[in-house]
Amino acid sequence: MSSPRPPHAPRPPHAPRPPHAPRPPHAPPPLQALLDEVARGGRRAQALVAGALPPRASLLWPLWGAMALLSVAASVAPGATLLSAEGLRAGRLWGLLTAPLAVPPSSPLPLILLGGLWAYSTSGLAQGLPPRREPLYTALAAALALLAPALLLGGVVFSLALSALTLLWFARPLERRPGVGSRGLARLVAVVALAGGAAGALWLSAAGGAPLHGDAALQRGLITAWGLQGGAQRLPWLNIAARDLRWVALAFCALELLLAPSATSASGLAGCLAAWAYTERGLR
Repeated sequence: MSSPRPPHAPRPPHAPRPPHAPRPPHAPPPLQALLDEVARGGRRAQALVAGALPPRASLLWPLWGAMALLSVAASVAPGATLLSAEGLRAGRLWGLLTAPLAVPPSSPLPLILLGGLWAYSTSGLAQGLPPRREPLYTALAAALALLAPALLLGGVVFSLALSALTLLWFARPLERRPGVGSRGLARLVAVVALAGGAAGALWLSAAGGAPLHGDAALQRGLITAWGLQGGAQRLPWLNIAARDLRWVALAFCALELLLAPSATSASGLAGCLAAWAYTERGLR
């Protein structure tokens, strides 16, 4: 007689399967990742520009617009816009005011240097912090945005961009000061531009040379006026006090006239001195 079979041992329950580990996100190609970073930098640059723009009632809008129109006109018809010895003999005296506001073409190197300095100072490297790449891509996107208009208008685009930065850094704080406003800034611009034009005309009458072309008088004059009014206020990124910047501007204008004598360099020194004298009397 056979022995009874032992009862079947209960099967152990199936161990639950471990959940599938999430797949890592698909990394975009290096070029696509670079383009995405530049696009995000472009949006950041757009936000920075929108935050720095003056209000519509500011004098900076019509002033920069007039500079842009005169700069384009100078590249198309220089004889009718710039101030030259021949133009003075022909009686084209409107160049006394138009030539100091028409910027000449320039290379993108100054803007590249400013963008690199801004990216370095805001990335954390200057403070010894872990570096961030966002400022670099923001500066790169801003530089790429200028390439399209530069292909149409040439180097005058880079000069106008530098002029816009000068107006934002130095003219806008002067315009916002109590008792100055747009009218006080307009008087300062007129005094500086006429002084620069008159100095250029005197130089051309005495020594001849290349025509007066450039906003050297306006730039130096605004920097000098801001230096006289700013006191202990410091210029961003360069960390230089306003009271010291005025002497730097004056020394630069004098050195420029000694090393590269021309009607434009004489105009720059005259604009610096005129802004100094006018601001000391009371900017209003």
